Amino acid sequence: MIELPFALSEYRARLQAIRAEMAQRNLDLLVVNDVANQHYITGYDGWSFYTPQVVLVPLADEEPVWIGRAMDAAGGLLTAWMKPENIVGFPEDHVQRADRHPMDWIAAWINRKGWGRGNIGIELEAYYYSPKAHARLTAGLPNATFHDADLLVNWIRSVKSPAEVDYLRKASRLAEAAVRAAYDTIAPGVRECDAIAKIQAAQVAGAPDFAGDITALPPTILAGENASAPHVMWSDRLFGENETVALELAGVVRRYTAGLARTLQLGKMPVKVNDTSKAVLEGMEAVLASIGPGVTA
Repeated sequence: MIELPFALSEYRARLQAIRAEMAQRNLDLLVVNDVANQHYITGYDGWSFYTPQVVLVPLADEEPVWIGRAMDAAGGLLTAWMKPENIVGFPEDHVQRADRHPMDWIAAWINRKGWGRGNIGIELEAYYYSPKAHARLTAGLPNATFHDADLLVNWIRSVKSPAEVDYLRKASRLAEAAVRAAYDTIAPGVRECDAIAKIQAAQVAGAPDFAGDITALPPTILAGENASAPHVMWSDRLFGENETVALELAGVVRRYTAGLARTLQLGKMPVKVNDTSKAVLEGMEAVLASIGPGVTA
């Protein structure tokens, strides 16, 4: 088994907070579709959410249940904290079939468990929860009343524990390493893709005592004409003389992300860029002088 990122006591505290909110909303079952929330609740860590995948949290004092593709249940046994029987795989013959859908099977499993009645909360804004998946799930649970529980878990996640803050601090070290790699690599005549390769190496292996994860947003490098758009991907384009280069980079440790945005100037700095730099630094100094525990935004 892969070492859990947190102690079992922390997972149980998270469940207690989630169930308290469920009780406030009169929810009997919570269907968690957001993959980050699934990880937060169970510890499950795998790149498997391209097929339907849910975590079920009953209001009753039972362990949550992870349900995903059968071949990925092995990953659940390696990474999640629950008992093996709470790691459930739907059959492979339900994957990408026109005549059946994983949510048909999941709905039937929920009914067999006795959870198919009452009020069911579901995250309707989750990225990987398709309209078809929702239609098939609700059709398979005709005796339930569905409620939008979007952000129920996310607001609980927003308050970080000391262990979570520690991961964020480690992630910030990788973000620093990524910016340092960009600073050391980017120069006129260097290809954007070569700079990205150095940056991604620093994001994954930029610290000797812990590993970096995949970032939620790819490294963003905007220079030349590309700087007129916010999220253009890199290419084999060469950096030019006297270009202003905007960087949006991040470090991630056990899914905890620290972002860092910086701007590089190649060659002579235009007056407008120089003036903007001064204004940004003044603003940042004002924030750092006023921010602190207990201060509101």
